[in-house]
Amino acid sequence: MHKRVLAFREFNDRHNADNIYILIERILIEYNLLDKVFDVGFDNASNNTAAIPRLRELCGASTLMSRFFHQRCACHILNLCVQDGLAALGNALEVVKGGIKLIWANTPLKMQWRQYLKERRVNYCVFPKDLSIRWNSTYNLIQVLIRYKEHFPAFLRQTCNYIINPADIDTCEKIVNVLVYFNNATQTFSHVYKPTANEFFVEAVNLAGAFLEFSDAP
Repeated sequence: MHKRVLAFREFNDRHNADNIYILIERILIEYNLLDKVFDVGFDNASNNTAAIPRLRELCGASTLMSRFFHQRCACHILNLCVQDGLAALGNALEVVKGGIKLIWANTPLKMQWRQYLKERRVNYCVFPKDLSIRWNSTYNLIQVLIRYKEHFPAFLRQTCNYIINPADIDTCEKIVNVLVYFNNATQTFSHVYKPTANEFFVEAVNLAGAFLEFSDAP
């Protein structure tokens, strides 16, 4: 199995279905690939989805294969699911993120935090950046936070009068126990040099099991 980038084009037009279709059509004709397209993988944006019927017709997908012509990005679907889930958690996660942003934005405070840990013989670890386009950056952030669940709230209360309640930390610990399943699935689906479609069902079953396991959790 080979991966090749055939065309890396600047796209200055409006990103609507018509313009997306025209650009892809132009590339497929240029490389003589109209009758060689098995499927198309898109993120789950409405303009991408709207371009699919015309692309399916352009590539002459058979009645059987037309059902599988549009392959949605599993990683993007996971990202949307997790982002919605995190948004429903309320204030706990934002309080914790706010405390971490204080340290990131203030170099003297960051140095104090390092010294605070050193005095208590605790290894220092940098908090990862929280990126809105990558849900697992939040997962990585919380993982590091839990390592400092006793020291971090005490440090912020002492230096900034910033309060993180034990309940907020407890919520974060519960979140990580669920998100680990989504992180494993994201890592599996993100492979570049091997097929991953055959692994989707296994990961979907694992996620369904996680939902059952944690559905009754307090």
